[in-house]
Amino acid sequence: MKQAIWLLGVLCLQVCLLSTTAFSDQTDEQQPYKPTKPWTSAIQDLHTRRCQKKALNIVKDSSHPSHRLFYLLSHGKRYRCSKSGTNRALNSVYPQAIRPLNTVKLQLVPRAFITEHQQRLLDSLSLIHTAFAQ
Repeated sequence: MKQAIWLLGVLCLQVCLLSTTAFSDQTDEQQPYKPTKPWTSAIQDLHTRRCQKKALNIVKDSSHPSHRLFYLLSHGKRYRCSKSGTNRALNSVYPQAIRPLNTVKLQLVPRAFITEHQQRLLDSLSLIHTAFAQ
């Protein structure tokens, strides 16, 4: 009886070792892969929405320290995106928040939030445009 149990234990051990060595021959590329796209896309959407919300709150609040980073271009439809030589500054929150604001078709900032300097620029550009149109 002891020999049968011992033999059964040895056979189980061999089967376990053979099965683990058979699977260990596979490289990482051959291992089963579970795609993570649904999770990463959900996280990316959440990040984009939070960036847009933060950007709109900064644009609306003229006393915010970062309000000066969000100013409209001369035509008043898009925001100026700061250019940077480093990836750290390029991938920070503010440029990532400006990019979606520029892709939205509607103008997100009401005229009440445009600064006086921006309004003067818009007025002078419209005067120049009407002068050339005539």
